[in-house]
Amino acid sequence: MELKISILFALIIAAILGYSTLDDGNAITFLENSGFKNPQSPPSAFDHDYHDLDLDIECEKCHHVYENGVLVKDKSSHEKRCIECHPLNATDEYKVPLLQAFHSGCQDCHIKEEKGPLMCGECHKR
Repeated sequence: MELKISILFALIIAAILGYSTLDDGNAITFLENSGFKNPQSPPSAFDHDYHDLDLDIECEKCHHVYENGVLVKDKSSHEKRCIECHPLNATDEYKVPLLQAFHSGCQDCHIKEEKGPLMCGECHKR
């Protein structure tokens, strides 16, 4: 009888753990790093739903639009990849290079809010 209870208990725990880690895979995006000639780290994972729905961060916070060096309010570049506006190296037209855009965009917010990952391995999972 104890063996049956132990097995039932183990199955219940396994089901709970399995359900709690269930993810449909749609929310997690791996930030595109194929533009780098020799990436030093794997792409970082980013949970769009958590930032958008749970934290209520507007898309324009990251998917911003600048015209003539001025931020255009309420306009989004969500249909573009980061590298389309942030080249590997800064240019006269695009002042912020890709690596700086990734790091400052994420880290500056995490530092300001005093939460979220800051260390390399916390975002760049191997």
